Amino acid sequence: GCENGGLYTAVCSIADAYINERVYFANLPTSTTTTFLAPLNTGGGAKLYIKIRSDGKIQVTDWLNNAVATGSSTLLTGQWYKFSINTKFGNGVAYEIKIDDAVELTGTADQGAANYGLMSVGKSNASDAVIYYDDHELYSGGFPTPTPTATATPTITPTSSGFPCKISLV
Repeated sequence: GCENGGLYTAVCSIADAYINERVYFANLPTSTTTTFLAPLNTGGGAKLYIKIRSDGKIQVTDWLNNAVATGSSTLLTGQWYKFSINTKFGNGVAYEIKIDDAVELTGTADQGAANYGLMSVGKSNASDAVIYYDDHELYSGGFPTPTPTATATPTITPTSSGFPCKISLV
């Protein structure tokens, strides 16, 4: 795991990307909304911002940081969550965010005119939230069934075409 993240890159170019990221909230932000995941495009700009609020709700904003939706689940501190994110090429296109395999948010959002290129993990501001990350997985063409479980062993397992590819961070 990695406390409060950094920038991990999986350099690629995928129009329809499926990402699994495991996240642990040791402390939620007390007064701010904090971006903790951001799928980025091939140029490094955000496609979506996935934020945690002080009340434990997830908020999504588009690539221009315009509010898109707020989840209904309240996330708690002290447990791991698996976030599954589907991001696409274009504006007004579908996105989906699952938490522990249950759909939390789905709809359309402006995600910019560039393919998925890498994932930004970590806090976006001086928030007092404490967040840990583990097991970044990237797929094209859909999530595998069943989705993999967390592992502590770093692995990179590409197929002959390079996808699906599981990248585990320790």
